[in-house]
Amino acid sequence: PLWWLYFIQLNNKPIRFKIPLHLFTGALWIFIWFHSYRFIQDLRGGGYLRGDGIWWDVYIPGLFYCLQFAIFHVYDFYLQTQKQKQREQQLMQSAHNAEMNALKAQIQPHFLFNTLNSISASVPSNLEHTREMIAQLADTFRYGLRASQEELVPLGDELKFVRDCLNLEQERFGERMQVTYEVDETLLQQKIPPMLLQPIIENAVKHGIAKSVEGGSITISISSAHKKIHFLVKDTGAGLHGKE
Repeated sequence: PLWWLYFIQLNNKPIRFKIPLHLFTGALWIFIWFHSYRFIQDLRGGGYLRGDGIWWDVYIPGLFYCLQFAIFHVYDFYLQTQKQKQREQQLMQSAHNAEMNALKAQIQPHFLFNTLNSISASVPSNLEHTREMIAQLADTFRYGLRASQEELVPLGDELKFVRDCLNLEQERFGERMQVTYEVDETLLQQKIPPMLLQPIIENAVKHGIAKSVEGGSITISISSAHKKIHFLVKDTGAGLHGKE
């Protein structure tokens, strides 16, 4: 019961909470031991210490109470050590897996870039537009790899990534999609989180332009006010309920 109380139910409690409780449970332990021993001896017709010797019947259960908690703490320390070793092994395995994934992440983009360069080199010179599309596609992948490694990037780099993505989308939609940029050029060196605009613009293309037979236009406005950068992405395609 004491193991269950102190090392399971109250395991996370601070020592300042446990010490007063030990005084209570220790006294209760001695009281139960003292009277149980005398009750059993009376049933057996045996004797027990009296007078000053009575303190031995207090000292022995008190000593046993302290000894059992010394054993409990040693055993609990052993269990915690084993758990710590397991956690360390798991962390080492996780670190190994993360390192392997990082190596794979480095190998795969390089393989992709090299493949795109090979494709671009094999395209005939009279298909210069195709070469440009491949170069833009490679740039988007490079930026995506860089964005996964940095917390902040210049707004100009983010905007170039957006332009490349929308240029590739325009090859699919043709005249059905027009894009207008309204950008304060003085903000291009400001740092922003990477991939900030891409999901919003992708949403405008997917749910606005792509669902409209006539297509529409997307306007990207970037301005500053009150020392803050304001982003506005709007489209004239199909709305949430199919309205313009």
